[in-house]
Amino acid sequence: MIKTNKKMHVHHKGSWAEKIAHAWLLEKGYLVFDSNFGPIDIVAYNIKTKKFLKADVKYLPYRLPAQDRTQWCQSTRPKTKFQIEHNVKFITVDENGNCRIR
Repeated sequence: MIKTNKKMHVHHKGSWAEKIAHAWLLEKGYLVFDSNFGPIDIVAYNIKTKKFLKADVKYLPYRLPAQDRTQWCQSTRPKTKFQIEHNVKFITVDENGNCRIR
């Protein structure tokens, strides 16, 4: 994967993370669509399972120790009521381009 530039502006890092997550889902066999709807960044369809994934992509900075990153994402960026009601998942992307669905 392509690494992020540590000097990149935070908004650019978010856009970069969305593109990395998009490519990662394509590699996993999903059909991927960008969403223009605030709490959902990506809508993806898994061809094998025939299920949809609605995801909000989050960039995880390396300013925290590895064991604290997941907890940080969940505690400082909680899901909105809409995201909970509509089963929106977080896809986290670290600065090395590693993705994870949470």
